[in-house]
Amino acid sequence: MKKDSFILKNLQKSYEIKKRLWLEEKHTWNKKYGLFSDDIFTNFIEIELLKINNDDLERKYYLMLIYRFGYQNIRSMNQKLAFKKGLDEEDINFIKVLQEANILHALNEIYDKEAVEYILKECGI
Repeated sequence: MKKDSFILKNLQKSYEIKKRLWLEEKHTWNKKYGLFSDDIFTNFIEIELLKINNDDLERKYYLMLIYRFGYQNIRSMNQKLAFKKGLDEEDINFIKVLQEANILHALNEIYDKEAVEYILKECGI
């Protein structure tokens, strides 16, 4: 158990460093560290997945799906948000999976308040 706690603590420290570096480079074209929002999102989900116990297998299942495929959905939504296009059915289904897994707050890790409100509005949440 101590080893697990040590690993999780180090992953959280690594995540915080990556997120800080990503925020510093977020609006630049020349990225020194090559970090993107989908990297940050995936790292966040990874930590959340490791935090839950085996009693909540349904949530763990949803988090595994999000961890496995979430980066693709984040990239797709980033493009639509950048070009002010509406979200498609696949994006909406992804947001509903986030809701089912009780992890909608993960959007706050990579999007500002206005973008999150827009996404939720588009999904009818």
